[in-house]
Amino acid sequence: MLSDSQGSEKSSEKLVNRKRANNDDNSSSIDLDQMKSETTKQKRFDFSRDPKVLEVRKRILSSMKNAPSVNESDVKYSCSINSDRNVESQQCYPAGKKNGVCSGSRFNTDFKSASGRPLVKKVLPVFMSNVNADKDKAQRYLGGKRVIPANQLLIHNKETGNESEPNKQTSVSGERGVSSIREGWKADESLKNFDDNIINMIEAEIMSARTDIEWTDVSGLEAAKKALKEIIVLPFLRPDIFKGIRAPPKGVLLFGPPGTGKTMIGRCVASQCKATFFNISASSITSKWIGEGEKLVRVLFAMARVLQPSVVFIDEIDSLLTSRNENEHESSRRIKTEFLIHLDGVATTSDERILILGATNRPQELDSAVKRRFAKRLYIGLPCDDARVQMIRSLLSDQKHDLSDDDVQYIAKLTNGYSGADMKQLCSEAAMIPVRNIVDSSSLDIASISADDIRPISFSDFEAAMCFVRPTVAEKDLEGYQIWNEQYGSFVSH
Repeated sequence: MLSDSQGSEKSSEKLVNRKRANNDDNSSSIDLDQMKSETTKQKRFDFSRDPKVLEVRKRILSSMKNAPSVNESDVKYSCSINSDRNVESQQCYPAGKKNGVCSGSRFNTDFKSASGRPLVKKVLPVFMSNVNADKDKAQRYLGGKRVIPANQLLIHNKETGNESEPNKQTSVSGERGVSSIREGWKADESLKNFDDNIINMIEAEIMSARTDIEWTDVSGLEAAKKALKEIIVLPFLRPDIFKGIRAPPKGVLLFGPPGTGKTMIGRCVASQCKATFFNISASSITSKWIGEGEKLVRVLFAMARVLQPSVVFIDEIDSLLTSRNENEHESSRRIKTEFLIHLDGVATTSDERILILGATNRPQELDSAVKRRFAKRLYIGLPCDDARVQMIRSLLSDQKHDLSDDDVQYIAKLTNGYSGADMKQLCSEAAMIPVRNIVDSSSLDIASISADDIRPISFSDFEAAMCFVRPTVAEKDLEGYQIWNEQYGSFVSH
């Protein structure tokens, strides 16, 4: 057992050791603080004596002296600028952080221009103007008014060498560079609330170059051609007769299997009728911007009224006017509603000479309201035997062949179930067989072969072509078209 005196001595030694350890810690912390204070004393980096900086500085000063537009005072002033100006100091960083974020106030603010003179800020006044204010333009953010600078930019004329203000047509141009000054039919009162860009988009769909297609170029489909002449051609030629109860319907729907000539009929209508022809597709009246699709539909019908008599041909109309359901997008529903309103709504009048001609190969998907507005629904079916004979003779009219009338009749019977597009592909394949034979049998190049060396097209060529070209319309699809025609069609066309 240890005595009490020995225990007290040991406890006192422990206290002394603890005090010494604390003193060592305090001294180490003091040394760190001194080191930090010494580093913070270095406020700036001085590069004034760096040889590279001196060399660059001499080059700049020499170039400034040689410049004709720089005064000596500017050069002397630039020489007096310190080399360490605008250099970041260590005090930018907060204490205790190695990579602190420097605030803008920690940098030197005595920035000068290239000549060394201080920058001068100039505030330009603006004034408000109600000229050509449009809510659809960028000035809608300022209460529907345009902001025009008081000192407008002057345009330099290279010919005269003088400077003048921009003309009125340029100064009132819209945000997309389209002039707001309209002339001709674009100045109509019904188009004043529409943007020029939207009007130009619809104007681009007008067919200006008419193709010379006659009714005789459409093989078969006699009943459909007769109905279209009564609906389109005759009323446009004699509007004084076809009015009132004789007024033609505003909507005609051409439906049937693909490749039967629906688009061909639309081209023929564009060629024959003396009217403004709009060739519209789904991309013409749809947009990624919300609300712009409805505007495109409104502009389409407004332009059709201004430029009437007008024919609006919509190919593959099922892509636009399908049955409305709960799963479709809201923008698609609004476009359909806007289209139906303008086709037959409160704002429409009976004396409007506007015809909507739609073509589709999926009539089962059309909305019920669309069926009602397209009063004439013409079934464009597969060509009959006589129509196929006419197609073969028309397609081979500019080619050498040795087909007799009996051969053509027999080919027409063998191609039962072929559409018009299938018949064209069959004749093209048969016409290529003589060319392939002469190329394969001759060692000469195709460039040196004369056109007279190619043999005429024969019946055997059609037999060989039928092995490659098959009908594209299935029997099941034909039954569906016939059922829909019996329920909703105006009459069966042949």
